[in-house]
Amino acid sequence: MEDFALSSEVRRVSKIHREIYLSDTRIVIPKKLKAVFCFNIKE
Repeated sequence: MEDFALSSEVRRVSKIHREIYLSDTRIVIPKKLKAVFCFNIKE
């Protein structure tokens, strides 16, 4: 997340983030999980 923020020329407001899993964590093996990470930024 830090590298993405730097490459996008934005600054993270805090270290707090949310992970939203697109796959069912009870069924899918950890290697194949897909997730979206959300965090607050300031341009």
